[in-house]
Amino acid sequence: MTKVKDSLRYLFYFLTGCMYLGIVADVVINPKLSFFHTKIALLLPMIAGVAAVVMVAVFVCKKIKNKKLLLISLSAILVLLQAVTIRYLAVNYTVESWDMGVVYNAAQYFVENNSFDMGKYDYFLWFPNNSPLYNIFVIIFKVFSAVGIKNTQLALNVFNAALLFFSAWLTEKSSQLLAGEEYTGVGLMLCVALCPFSLYAVLAYTDTFSMIFLALALYFYIRKMKNKGNYWVNLRAFSLFIAVGASMKVSVLVIAIAAIIDLFIGKEDVAKRAISLVLVMVISIGGFSALKNMHENSPFLPEYDYNYTIPYTHWVMMGLNGLGGYCDDDYQLITLQHPDKQSRQAANIDEIINRIEEKGAVGMVHHVANKLSFIYGDGTFTASQKLDRAAVKGSALHNYIIYVADGYKYLGYSSLAYFMAILMFISIGMFIAIKRKNTSLVMLALSLVGVTCFLILWEARTRYILNFLPVFVVLAVFGIKSIFSLMKKEENS
Repeated sequence: MTKVKDSLRYLFYFLTGCMYLGIVADVVINPKLSFFHTKIALLLPMIAGVAAVVMVAVFVCKKIKNKKLLLISLSAILVLLQAVTIRYLAVNYTVESWDMGVVYNAAQYFVENNSFDMGKYDYFLWFPNNSPLYNIFVIIFKVFSAVGIKNTQLALNVFNAALLFFSAWLTEKSSQLLAGEEYTGVGLMLCVALCPFSLYAVLAYTDTFSMIFLALALYFYIRKMKNKGNYWVNLRAFSLFIAVGASMKVSVLVIAIAAIIDLFIGKEDVAKRAISLVLVMVISIGGFSALKNMHENSPFLPEYDYNYTIPYTHWVMMGLNGLGGYCDDDYQLITLQHPDKQSRQAANIDEIINRIEEKGAVGMVHHVANKLSFIYGDGTFTASQKLDRAAVKGSALHNYIIYVADGYKYLGYSSLAYFMAILMFISIGMFIAIKRKNTSLVMLALSLVGVTCFLILWEARTRYILNFLPVFVVLAVFGIKSIFSLMKKEENS
């Protein structure tokens, strides 16, 4: 039975490794971003060059003896990048042409008037999934008001930047646990170089607010893996943080499913595995359900009929249209043409069936390939588009950050090459793990396979994988360590 389980683990690694090799090839050969078409002749050597630079940087990090100074330096760089973003790239949250603006304004209105404007913010009738963030914003804005903070937008940006900063730090701690003290600073270095940890400082939304909980969950699960601290305390903390994160962004539940599979094929005795499985399911999935219900029945929201909501099938339907991104025609001309959730659901399902039949088997394969390139093909994780949507004022930096600007190509190529290099490190790490018979990485590998499969079915955007960046970074650090270990072994042979 042990051999069967190990074979299953290696299969998961193999699937993860092949998936990211395929995605990198897909992004390079089949670019699908409408605003930035890369050239193979430029992107391929840049990926190789960036990977080489990362390896050299890791080599230098390993040689630095004063690890505390290294971490302080990297932290200072991240804070500086966030400060520059907040100062020069701020967006106007009061613009209601996007979900973030609607949630922000509704919360601000409630705090200022101690009431909910149902006539203006019936948005929450349609999208109760944004109720958790709305409730959190109300609480945060009440605190701001109580301490005399008048510039809510600036204060929210600072708070959001802090969430990203601590997510990066937790990712660093998880990387240290997995790779060892010798690789101290590598996880934080990878985070600092990833655009979202700085550029998303002024884009406070569910992507950034859920990431901190995913990073916390990951940290406690790796503690469990490495037998650091009490097994049950770690597992309970993992499950609780998954529940909180998933209440803001349901895709976080993918981590819980990956953990359940990992525990099911684990090496602990049957009784311990059974108790672990029940604990994770009850706290993470049950907690998610309870928190979702609590948020939707918050005292900050009116009581109303949730039969008016947009059904989940709406996002599946949009995921089958074009590249699988948001489609306003799908929203306005199909879903909203029907008066309630039940009739909308029926219309969505009919359209889903029609689109699958129209594409056929070959068409669906092409659709998935195009959609994966669209999801993984933006190294800024949609930050460049969001920062342009409601910029407070222009600055010289906009010429290099905003996707329609002449200088965007520098950020576009470098950020994409860097993210592709990270995916390559993950793939290599998976294959080396098979070679070395390392069976401890199932949860991490399946998390990335799971969120990718989820987005193949769902409406897709690059920012929808943003909150999973802690998992990407931790597995990339493992892959880098595996490469160094392999090189060292060959030198000594």
